[in-house]
Order: sequence, then C-alpha cells, then structure tokens
Amino acid sequence: MPRPSTPSPGASPVRAVALALAILTLATNGHAADSGEMEVRAAYLIKLVAFVDWPIASFAGPADPFAICIVGKDPFGPLLDKMTVGQKAAGRPMVVRRMPKA
Repeated sequence: MPRPSTPSPGASPVRAVALALAILTLATNGHAADSGEMEVRAAYLIKLVAFVDWPIASFAGPADPFAICIVGKDPFGPLLDKMTVGQKAAGRPMVVRRMPKA
C-alpha cells in the first residue's frame, strides 16, 4: 500500500513518534531484555526519527541538537550513547539525555 503524500487532518508526527517511543519503553519494563534485544530497540529509536518531518519550532535554535530523552529507569545503559555518536536527525547531531521520573 503506498504511503499517503500528505498527512491526514489532525495527524501529528510528533504524537506518532511519542507513541512509538512509549511503546518501546513500556515493552522494556515488564522483563529484563538481553543485550541483543536492547541493541535492536536502540537502533529502532535512532532510525525512527528519520521518518518524521520535525517542525522548526521543535528546536530552540538552529544549532540545537536532536535529543533522545530517557525518563526514569534507563534500560539502554551506555548502548544508546555509543550508537548515537556521529548520528544526525533533521541535520542536527543526536544527544541522549536522561531525566528523573517526575
């Protein structure tokens, strides 16, 4: 099935990414994943951002990096940091930020 050329009314690419990231994150909370599985999940997170047209308003300035934020327990450890080195999203360098659970 061909991909539509324009998003449907009310569709939000940011919501789609947030949902995908939430699903990936929730999937790691129920069990301890092995390192190979976590590597695949990390790769999906990194590659997923390329499929979204990020609005310019998503960034505070033109030189700001693209941040992948981990909230709460980090299931990736240093793996995600290693995999994002040299990677770009929307022409911006990727960084990983860890935030405490609110």
